[in-house]
Amino acid sequence: MLDEPTGRALLADHGIAVGPWALASTAEDVASAVAEFGGPCAVKVVSPQVVHKSEAGGVRLDVVAENAADQARAIIGDVRRAVPEAHIDGMIVTPMAPRGVELLVGATRDPIFGPVVAFGSGGVLVEALADVTFRAAPFTELEAHEMIRETIASRLLDGYRHLPAVDRDALARFLVRIGDLVAVHPEIAELDLNPVVASRAGIVPVDVRIVIAPEERQS
Repeated sequence: MLDEPTGRALLADHGIAVGPWALASTAEDVASAVAEFGGPCAVKVVSPQVVHKSEAGGVRLDVVAENAADQARAIIGDVRRAVPEAHIDGMIVTPMAPRGVELLVGATRDPIFGPVVAFGSGGVLVEALADVTFRAAPFTELEAHEMIRETIASRLLDGYRHLPAVDRDALARFLVRIGDLVAVHPEIAELDLNPVVASRAGIVPVDVRIVIAPEERQS
């Protein structure tokens, strides 16, 4: 699995917005990054041995400048207790995402169809709702709009109750770029962006998980 900084850089190189973020090496660097962003941030450990960051105590939310260094030290302590063999490469700092619709965007490789993109409802209810549709990549913006309409999540995109309206064209372009990415990179075995927060501010993946296939599976 690629570390999250590398995964975010790969998405950005393909024109896929990932929002502002910083990689901090020390607790003091975390505090500086949070202060520079100027608002509450999420802080996540970067370690090849820690796949499920939350379960290992490697995530803190709503971190502010005044407590950022202490929160970063707490992350390091919790991770080392949970995964003693973990090598900690640093911590990712990102501003807290604005309120919006939580979506799932993913991709995998089907033995028959090749790269396939998944889209649907995301966040903590992703498994409970099982709201997901698929397309073989690459595909057009028209097909991306069809994907969006096929999901329950589609009902939330036009300003449902307290949620902000989402730019469906921007979301469709996001899906097309994900499809293009996995189509031109056969080494990507899995891609998991959950949640992707869609709001008036844009389409921003909160977590980025990319798995690279062994070389013998890339042919």
